[in-house]
Amino acid sequence: MNTNFDNLIEMIRLQIQETINDDYTQYKNKCLEDLNMQLERKRNDIVKDILNGIDISINSNEPYTVEPTILIKIEKKVYIKG
Repeated sequence: MNTNFDNLIEMIRLQIQETINDDYTQYKNKCLEDLNMQLERKRNDIVKDILNGIDISINSNEPYTVEPTILIKIEKKVYIKG
């Protein structure tokens, strides 16, 4: 009879362990999803800042030239902090 209780206790422990592991996996996945969204927002902001600091224009001395000169001027420096 003691073996039946031991088996029941082991089954309960295993079920609790499985539930805790499942809950933790869900929590971990949610945290990773949130982190990914934060990093994407930060990346988009950095790209936007860099693009806002670049001036691109096409200059040509002749109105119908086939090979225009493209000038790219970076107006400000963007520092990425880790």
